[in-house]
Amino acid sequence: MGRLVSGSGDFYRRLVGGSDLTTQRAERILRRLSDNWPPGLLWPPDIRRPGADETALPPEVPPLPDWMALGADEEIADPVALCDALGVGRQTYYDVVRSYAAGHPRHGRWPASPSWVSRVMDALVCAGDARFRHPAYVR
Repeated sequence: MGRLVSGSGDFYRRLVGGSDLTTQRAERILRRLSDNWPPGLLWPPDIRRPGADETALPPEVPPLPDWMALGADEEIADPVALCDALGVGRQTYYDVVRSYAAGHPRHGRWPASPSWVSRVMDALVCAGDARFRHPAYVR
């Protein structure tokens, strides 16, 4: 792989041995990776892609559905609509809030997947519900 992207068979060995690479070589490697990047695979967002239009706006993120809307308290505004959209009972929603929200026993842990509980958790985390902001909940 190192030879294919760098043009040198001992590229990785030299890097591991403490050598560095020129800016020109780094740009050439990045360009080769970009040119051969698999279609459908997202390019890493924190790495500038060669040839990408730097003035282009990022793709527009579609708005969340109404059933995921947050109220002024930054919690799901309409739990009934959320439950109806997910096809879960209201008791499941309340069990998730009681067990996994901030200040509760399982906060920071993820429920077994796939389950009705994990579906509700996914929706609450994706919506940005304030009670479910925790590094462990970022997927």
